[in-house]
Amino acid sequence: MSLRLFNPASRQWQIYWVDNRSGVLQPPVSGRVQGSEAVFEGNDEHAGRPIKVRFRWSQVDTTAPRWEQAFSADGGVTWETNWVMNFRRADAKPRASTP
Repeated sequence: MSLRLFNPASRQWQIYWVDNRSGVLQPPVSGRVQGSEAVFEGNDEHAGRPIKVRFRWSQVDTTAPRWEQAFSADGGVTWETNWVMNFRRADAKPRASTP
């Protein structure tokens, strides 16, 4: 489950996740929507080590938005994408299939 909060003064969103295994509210990622992309970053830990986490939404102004999660163990110098979700809006017409 996630909790999303918008700060009108900074024009930034904060996204908090609740881990259903522990019931603990995880540290937030913060960011904003700019054009057809939204990027949210924050500090977290993985396997007991500090990491940065990044959520990136792209193509948000289309019928097929995309969400990616990436981790960085070197302070954001390099990123490893570990989760991708491609969406299609419910009201979008299906694309013609190719043979």
